[in-house]
Amino acid sequence: MPQDLGAGTPVLVTVTGVTTITSASSRLVGMVFHGSATNAATLYSCKSTASATAASAVSALIVAHGTTGATANAALYVPFPAIMLNGITVDVDASADPNVTLFYAAA
Repeated sequence: MPQDLGAGTPVLVTVTGVTTITSASSRLVGMVFHGSATNAATLYSCKSTASATAASAVSALIVAHGTTGATANAALYVPFPAIMLNGITVDVDASADPNVTLFYAAA
């Protein structure tokens, strides 16, 4: 595993839809997709789920574990170093097995 995983608070998200991780200014380190099915997420720098709009998006849709005709990896780490001045909100796409861990620290 990459060494920067040790630099941050892990938060496990196992539901689909929009979830606010923190409303405080934060430093995003990255995320790990663990699901056995296709997992996808979009990141937003905003303080609430209601504020998660295209204007606050800081990523396009990040997709991991496309399983069509292949076996999914056990876990996939995606480094995403970013300063999230307005907090961290994530939208996990519909999946049979949503399982994403975000790593962040106070800014």
